[in-house]
Amino acid sequence: MKDDKKPKTKLRELRQQAGLSILRLSKLAGVNYTSVWYADGGHKGVSLEVKKKIADVFGLSLADVFPESVRIIHAKLQMFIPKD
Repeated sequence: MKDDKKPKTKLRELRQQAGLSILRLSKLAGVNYTSVWYADGGHKGVSLEVKKKIADVFGLSLADVFPESVRIIHAKLQMFIPKD
């Protein structure tokens, strides 16, 4: 039975469109299989460095592949901006 649900993450969508397995993507990015598996499933705890390497495989920015990470970074940075 075919699953017609939308992929859970942008990474999974891109990976499936490219016909890449998690193992193949991990080798292309030069990162650990488990890190790609976590990122593909939308799990937290994957470093920005690993996410950047994965995004580079697709020739895309970190924001294009992991938009939720960019929103979190932006929100955290707001803590350091002085308020008038």
